[in-house]
Amino acid sequence: MAKIIGIIVVFASVLGGYVLSHGKIAALIQPFEVMIIGGAALGAFLQANPGYMTMHVFKKSLGMFSSRFTHTFYLEVLGLIYEILNKSRREGMMAIEGDIEDAAASPIFAKYPAVLKDERMTAYICDYLRIMSSGNMAPHELEGLFDMELYSLKEDLDHPSHAVNGIADAMPGFGIVAAVLGIVVTMASLGDGDQKSIGLHVGAALVGTFFG
Repeated sequence: MAKIIGIIVVFASVLGGYVLSHGKIAALIQPFEVMIIGGAALGAFLQANPGYMTMHVFKKSLGMFSSRFTHTFYLEVLGLIYEILNKSRREGMMAIEGDIEDAAASPIFAKYPAVLKDERMTAYICDYLRIMSSGNMAPHELEGLFDMELYSLKEDLDHPSHAVNGIADAMPGFGIVAAVLGIVVTMASLGDGDQKSIGLHVGAALVGTFFG
């Protein structure tokens, strides 16, 4: 909700200030400038990233305003870990072997469907419970392994945002490209164009910079 409100505030501030200073909204409607900037950005994105990353970014973009990582989800994770560890404390580490080897058939995991639905989270929990049940690793070694795995997962999950951030950094450059092309059109019309058409061409070029 905060993201949506933030976007609304940005657009209201920029467009509101523009209109209040006697600007015309129609002057901002420049589809060809949008085509230049958007097409160049999309093409650069497709060239800079492998196909699976492109699909991953588009898929994640559809759910950018919602998140399954809610307070309830975190409580389910804590509840699951508590039940598993409590069972191992009462019955021994071997008692949880069936739960961690086949989480989908585990009655404990079945109580927490949100966690079970997350394959990455389920695999992470089961893998480290399996290591703990083997008893072949010292606590400080296990903690170090935890940290390394979390860091690796974070790096993997950050790849889509890094890909989008790279294109976002290039958008001002694409805006300048659109502006330069607009100026080229303006210069070409100096010989036989009137002041109004020249002004429209210059305005379109500046809008390209603004969009970028």
